[in-house]
Amino acid sequence: MPDQDPPQETLAQLLEDDGLDPARLRDMLEMVHPVDIADLFSDLDVPDRVGVLEMLDPVGAAQVITALHHDARIAIVDAMGEVRLTPILGNMSAEVVADMIDHLPVQKETRILE
Repeated sequence: MPDQDPPQETLAQLLEDDGLDPARLRDMLEMVHPVDIADLFSDLDVPDRVGVLEMLDPVGAAQVITALHHDARIAIVDAMGEVRLTPILGNMSAEVVADMIDHLPVQKETRILE
């Protein structure tokens, strides 16, 4: 992903724009470094964070989640469905994955590890 300055509009403003094409937002996100996307997450609630991550490919989503602080990671992983979460976790270090899975409800942990 190319290193560029974050967009002038906040991510929350972009998500609230009903006329914004999801493909256009996805293209915009691909131009922003994952750490900058993680910084923009402070404007968003957990469902919006999950929605943004679902627009990214698993590698990009893994990089964004890794750049978040611990509590934000846990909240997002807890909110995401296992089907979308599994390929993202496959692109993260074993240490980060183990830490996050350790904080999930047992039923979700079991489904992810299957």
